[in-house]
Amino acid sequence: MVATSLTGSIDGGVIFLESPTVKHVGDRTLLSKLEGVSLFWAKGTVAQALDASALDSQNQKLMVRLRKHHFPKDSRTDCWFCVASPTCEKHLIVAIKDSCYVTMPKGAMSPFHCLIVPIEHKSQGALVHDQKTIEEVEAFKDQLRRYARDELHQDLFIFERAIQTKGGYHTHVQCIPLEYRHFQTLYATLMVMSREAGFELKDVNTDLSVKAMAKDAENVGYFYAEIPFVAGGTEQRRLVFIESSAPASEARENTGVGGTGETAKCAVPLQFGRAVAAKLIGKPELTEWKACVVTEEEEANLACKLRDSLSKYA
Repeated sequence: MVATSLTGSIDGGVIFLESPTVKHVGDRTLLSKLEGVSLFWAKGTVAQALDASALDSQNQKLMVRLRKHHFPKDSRTDCWFCVASPTCEKHLIVAIKDSCYVTMPKGAMSPFHCLIVPIEHKSQGALVHDQKTIEEVEAFKDQLRRYARDELHQDLFIFERAIQTKGGYHTHVQCIPLEYRHFQTLYATLMVMSREAGFELKDVNTDLSVKAMAKDAENVGYFYAEIPFVAGGTEQRRLVFIESSAPASEARENTGVGGTGETAKCAVPLQFGRAVAAKLIGKPELTEWKACVVTEEEEANLACKLRDSLSKYA
């Protein structure tokens, strides 16, 4: 049965392209779009399984249903990242400066996954904030990189999805440590997955800051990433997609990084950066943060250890 081959189970499960039952498939182009999807099908007789939504009216064939894992909506309605908020989980904070702080995220991908968060709640991204905040973000990035290299023998995949969401947005920069070997394919993976998602990342080949490229900083959204040219090295490759309603030619002239079509409207999935990291390490289930949540006691212990270790690199 094809469904059993895709999931490796007669009861259904998650499609993972590297599983032994899927590796033999010749054309994996279509399957690559289904990686991480949960596949389920009806049991019992065909008569029991058929219903109005599962019946192809012309061919009378039973259709397989695909769905993502469902997680309940969060009950919190105020900003999670505002320090003054009663729902801000302060036990996760590991370092703080005047304008921003470093915290472990809820549902971290690893024990050393960190966020750099501006203290002031603004609609714009961290990299187009005021100059003091930008300088502190850069200082924290350097501190976290040195820690990752010296203590973990890893390097950082750094990205920011500075795009408004329905529930509001408090900007934050994600820093995910990855083993050196993963950086050999990170660039190619970013480029392929961004195109599949409907947007195109561009290499930043100038010394311009994101703030300089995104001139309308109060209203524009962007996705920005930094990855090392060579894992453990000091030179960083910068990639950006800037949301714009301007024609591609105008966007190219204004930003120096090029347009992606007639318009450069945003198509960046909410968990795009995590999805890229999860694919690289072969664990697509880590894309969804709610699948990675641990107890508050475990969070506090992990944050305490990271806080002590990170202080040496301040």
